[in-house]
Amino acid sequence: MFNKSDRAGTIKLHSTFYGPKYLFFSSTAPSSTTITFFNVTTGKGKKLALGSKTNCMTGSKVLIVDDDSDDVEILAEAFTQTGVESVHFVHSAMQAFIYLQSIENKEHLPKLIVTDLYLPGITGAEFLKDLKDMEKYKQIYVVVLSSHKSDKEIGKYKQMGVQEYLVKPSSYDEYVEVARTIAAKLDA
Repeated sequence: MFNKSDRAGTIKLHSTFYGPKYLFFSSTAPSSTTITFFNVTTGKGKKLALGSKTNCMTGSKVLIVDDDSDDVEILAEAFTQTGVESVHFVHSAMQAFIYLQSIENKEHLPKLIVTDLYLPGITGAEFLKDLKDMEKYKQIYVVVLSSHKSDKEIGKYKQMGVQEYLVKPSSYDEYVEVARTIAAKLDA
């Protein structure tokens, strides 16, 4: 662990994790958490502030990763309607990794990640591979919810550790049914 003291307090580099092309550093200052995202291939980095660290400490039961705001809103509401108490959503794989990394206690990790495959930046396929390659996240139940479906694609993602591959519903009632079905499997 790296410590650096200044007038604002102690900044601690408390964790680092790797994907095939990415290096993430998270640091904690007295009032916020910052993640530095570094692409090893291009040599470019980007800092993202998460705000108050306490907001992310307890985690959520469901994490939705999708860049389509309408789909996120409908799916989050569908999970809430089926009795899921805690839903968190992000719009990119990078944001998902930042959120997951901000949760220190393994007990507070999401029980379920629902992800689209067509994401900005890191693709859904890269996200899933990196996620399942990390010991901390291997036990999270993962569902792909995508607008495209083929037997070849389903097989590919099942081999990567995805538990289910579903086509995005076309109506709110279908979203509720998908949420209910997935939530029931988590409670079983």
